[in-house]
Amino acid sequence: MSKINRLMHFYNKNISYQRKNGIWRSRHVAILIACLIMLTPLKVIAAEENLNVNEFPQLQSETAVLMDAETGQILYQKEMNKKMYPASITKIVTGMLALKNAQLTETITMSYDAVFSIDRDSSHIALDVNEQITLEQALYALTIESANDAANGIAELVGGSMEEFVDMMNQTAKDAGAINTNFSNAHGLFDENHYTTSYDMAKITAEAITVPGFTDFFSETYYEIPPTNKQPDTRYIRSNNRLLNGDIPYEGIVMSKTGWTPESQHTLVAVAEQNSTTLIAVVMKSPMADQKWDDIVTLFDYGFTQFYRADFSAAQLTQQLETKEQKKISGLSDFSLLLPEGTSSNDVKAHLDSVADDMGKLPVEVSLCIQTANAKNPEDDLFETTVEVTSLSEKNNPIKDDNSLTGKNDSVPQSSNMRGIVAGIAAVSLILLLFYVLATYRRQQLRRRRKKRHTKRHDR
Repeated sequence: MSKINRLMHFYNKNISYQRKNGIWRSRHVAILIACLIMLTPLKVIAAEENLNVNEFPQLQSETAVLMDAETGQILYQKEMNKKMYPASITKIVTGMLALKNAQLTETITMSYDAVFSIDRDSSHIALDVNEQITLEQALYALTIESANDAANGIAELVGGSMEEFVDMMNQTAKDAGAINTNFSNAHGLFDENHYTTSYDMAKITAEAITVPGFTDFFSETYYEIPPTNKQPDTRYIRSNNRLLNGDIPYEGIVMSKTGWTPESQHTLVAVAEQNSTTLIAVVMKSPMADQKWDDIVTLFDYGFTQFYRADFSAAQLTQQLETKEQKKISGLSDFSLLLPEGTSSNDVKAHLDSVADDMGKLPVEVSLCIQTANAKNPEDDLFETTVEVTSLSEKNNPIKDDNSLTGKNDSVPQSSNMRGIVAGIAAVSLILLLFYVLATYRRQQLRRRRKKRHTKRHDR
């Protein structure tokens, strides 16, 4: 019999003896309770570890992204670079270009193509050939009624033709960093060559909300277009956007635009602001109408409750990177990031992307990436910006192993290492307590045997 088996045999035999003789003592119970208490920290850590997983957004839309409008930081993404058909969220680009390139008082005269190139079963306000409305009226029709005929009229006014306006749209997308986008019309009706991504739409929206008047039009819920040269009656238009019309109350909604075609299914872009933080949420290809609303609210709840804003010093970060990378770095400004709750600035690290001493002639622009300490992949970057490497360091000092943005040299163990340490301490403590229990039982048994022998001798 092995030593462990002998110990367990003795332990079980001794327990049975004490139970039989009514001497299962309270201090033994206390020792066992102490053993259980030693295991409790492991269970708490596991619960905390699962908490983030359970709170991570579970969406029904095929692709999605949640982005900080100020920095472009991605808080959540689901297939955000997958090319999708946008439907009427295309009109975000149309509205932005109109506000940037024309006056609201300018008159649109509807052409035959502008009126009849769209499917009459799609969204429109029944504009007629040669009908005249102002750009302001057309923009309210575009944003509230999602009118495709109004989109075509705007395109002809601003671009000179619908084709030239499409060129403007694609240049605007490119300027916003939307590299996986190609537009072929101003309204978003299906075309195989009309596509974008959730991430690209977030970038475009971040640019759009900085245009004066944009959020006013894309948050309006009611408007009246007075009679025109072709329409004797007033047109009354009301929004079906549930984030705007009060069906789904949500604090801080700045703008929103919906879309739908059979090919794209449901799409939705929304912007919300709380506590000086502005978030952009995009969902694409939601199978059911209600699912797009659920997903957008889920994303906003996640962003506003699971992150907090922290400021970082460019001077301090530059000094640390120069020490680590052995290179002179410039072009970085002070910045802020949204950090996950429970994460401090000590848990954040920075590095230059693919910088080598033989990179060629300097200066050269490279990407600076910010990650949490446990991030391993490029897609885990919290933030990325461009800096300039202007010279190589002449010093050959050892590079400090310090990825913290706070300037501290303390080595902070990662959470996985800490869990291992706690688990090891708990295991050793449990073994020591078990041996203590066994030793205590052994001493008690010996004392009882001696007392029993002494009693027998006395009786004789």
